[in-house]
Amino acid sequence: MTSMKDGGDVRIYDFKTKKIVALLTDIALRVNTLAFSPDGKLLATGNKGKTIRTYSTDNFKLQKTMEGHEREVWNLSFVGNKKIVTCSLDGTVKLWSAEKGKEIAL
Repeated sequence: MTSMKDGGDVRIYDFKTKKIVALLTDIALRVNTLAFSPDGKLLATGNKGKTIRTYSTDNFKLQKTMEGHEREVWNLSFVGNKKIVTCSLDGTVKLWSAEKGKEIAL
C-alpha cells in the first residue's frame, strides 16, 4: 500500500501491519502517479518535475531517472516488467525501458 504527500514524499506501507516500510524523500516535486511492476520488483513514479523515477522494492533505492516530457507526468503504467508507458500534460505518450532508463521509439 502507498500514499503520497503534497510535499513529494511517498510512503510505502506493509498492508498487514499498516506500518511504513519505506519513505521516499528524494522526490523533488509532487508525485502525480506511481505503479509497481507486475513482478513487484520495481516502483515507478511520475512527477510534476517532468521526470519518471524507478526504485528497487528490495531497498527502495533510486535506480533510474528518466526525462523527456515537456510538462508534468500525469499517469504511468508498466508494460510487462521491463517497460513503462507514460502520458504527460504536454499531450505526449512515451514508452521507456525500465532497465536502461531510456525512451523507446514508438
